[in-house]
Amino acid sequence: MVGVRDVAPAAVPRVTPAASVPGPGTAPGVPPAGSPVLVTIYLVLLVFIPSVYVVGPLGAVGTPAGIVSFLMLAVWALARFVGRPSGEQDPGRGGVAHRVLLVFALAFALATVGAALRPMTTVEFTAALRGVVMVCGWLGLALFVAEGLRSRAQLYAVVRLAVWMGTLLALLGFGQFVTGFDIVNNLPFPGLTLNSTAVTLYERAGFARVNATTMHAIEFATVLAMILPLAVSEALRRRTLVSVAQALLVAGALPLTVSRSGMLGLVIGMAFTFLVAGRRMRLVLLGLLPVGLAAFVAVAPGLLGTIRDLFLAADTDTSISARTDDYPAVEAFFQQAPWLGRGPFTFLPGIYRTLDNQYLGTLVEAGLIGLAGLLVLLVVPVVHVLRLARRLPSAEDRVLCTGLAASFAVAMVLFLTFDAFSFPTAMGMLFLLLGTVGAAARVLLPSPARVIERWRGGGRMPVAVAAALTGLIVLTVGGAVLSGAEPAYEARASAALAVPARQGQNIYFGKLDIEGVSELVLRVVESDRVRDELDAQGHGDFQLTVGNGSLAPFTEVHGSGDVVSVSATSTDPESAAAGATAVLAAIEQHLADLQSARGVDPGVRVAVVESSTPVVTVLPVRPVLGVVGLAVLAGTAAAGARFVFLRRR
Repeated sequence: MVGVRDVAPAAVPRVTPAASVPGPGTAPGVPPAGSPVLVTIYLVLLVFIPSVYVVGPLGAVGTPAGIVSFLMLAVWALARFVGRPSGEQDPGRGGVAHRVLLVFALAFALATVGAALRPMTTVEFTAALRGVVMVCGWLGLALFVAEGLRSRAQLYAVVRLAVWMGTLLALLGFGQFVTGFDIVNNLPFPGLTLNSTAVTLYERAGFARVNATTMHAIEFATVLAMILPLAVSEALRRRTLVSVAQALLVAGALPLTVSRSGMLGLVIGMAFTFLVAGRRMRLVLLGLLPVGLAAFVAVAPGLLGTIRDLFLAADTDTSISARTDDYPAVEAFFQQAPWLGRGPFTFLPGIYRTLDNQYLGTLVEAGLIGLAGLLVLLVVPVVHVLRLARRLPSAEDRVLCTGLAASFAVAMVLFLTFDAFSFPTAMGMLFLLLGTVGAAARVLLPSPARVIERWRGGGRMPVAVAAALTGLIVLTVGGAVLSGAEPAYEARASAALAVPARQGQNIYFGKLDIEGVSELVLRVVESDRVRDELDAQGHGDFQLTVGNGSLAPFTEVHGSGDVVSVSATSTDPESAAAGATAVLAAIEQHLADLQSARGVDPGVRVAVVESSTPVVTVLPVRPVLGVVGLAVLAGTAAAGARFVFLRRR
């Protein structure tokens, strides 16, 4: 653990741009020298172009920042694998950031291959492919930054740029809080297409929950909270009015989200500040704290009280109860696929439910293996940079590393509050910071860079052979496993409920007074008793919904009306159709029994006035998804084998 004494800013000299020269650990390597320019472009696009605006034909993966991240991946791969001259320095072979990315990629690829073993709908398949593209972009971003920043000066330049982007994002938040202007939906972005209309400016207790250019107030809070420790480290390092103002603006914008997430991020940022600040600075901050609180009370009366009530009244808050209501669904889905999950990015809110907890979402989508990969992604960088800080001779470098640890600590905490993988701005910032962690380990340590000897003479061949054989084995075994995947069949039918019209009555008479009957029938037929009865007949795999609700299990997408829809699945079409027919019969039977037991007048009893014949469709397995997952898995396995081989040499 880095002690306060180790990083006290009293020992931090004021650094001018002229003093920001490459450190002793500077390593020439790949990508080429212009890499900070591409990072600059990425950060500007990430912050200022909302992620719902895309290049039309590319869909959700076509965000401008996402396209640049893929360009980074291509540049990194080209420079990394084309080869280097004999004796050139290694730009970071086997660094902690690389190993973290390798573990995360392996876990993700395994879960993707596992998803290809089960039947899935077209919507889920498309979402899974989209997820592969997004994750590859994140990996490319982190690798590019980790190997592309060649000097201490470039590292600090990227940190300053991230702080500036956070400052400008905070200013947009302040403007939005005052004006109530919805930036995402009202500012045009020429050449781009609005891919979603779900982003809007919400209110809580009469206050606008600012999101600026992000998709939601919690994403806004997460991005700023990750930047706040870096802003504080820059303020302590540079000690200029501008750098101090940046830290104050970023911190001041967090309460404007009117959310627990924003306040948790602010608390972590303040804790970091008190950790690294000297005694005099702490006294100044303690004196400024009541001034800041008074300013908020004067400018936004009632805001702090609303935020206080979010914590004090958490037991009655629907946003909390909605999260706890997810636990039974998570348990059920986890039991179905505990190791690899249902497939990354396939648990869609429009079909199933929104899981406002990335750890639970990963557990459902990628199982225990995916959750382990996520924990490695978030926890290992914290441990690594704290250990790195203890080895650094420069006090200001130690403050930066401690700030990076605090940024990842923010992510660890706030991932409990929202489904982070669905928010590109937050994830882009996280992987940018991971790349920064990798670069810091290279350019800040006063150790000579390792020389790549393996490219001399025939030394290159054994490494390539080992990597190729590993990839080939993975492809062969994975292909054999995928070949055994079998499709399923789904039969869908519906039943219309109404009071049958008497002779001479208007046909719409029966639709007048049956509100709630459909929902009651659904609850009865989906009860454990009835499910057990149908399961004993071989028809236990079915789902019901009312109106246009979702037919997915444990869904929160409910409909209304007088029509009950049925879905039954099986391994053969005949069994699926028989299952749907049996459920329709159960609906009719239990509807009659309910009314008979309660003595309802036969003349006004609700009945199934019309039912459809079950229509059977194929739920195919997706070999394309399996091939894509295997390609990623084989590539990461080959990279792992390459790393192990070189370590032994």
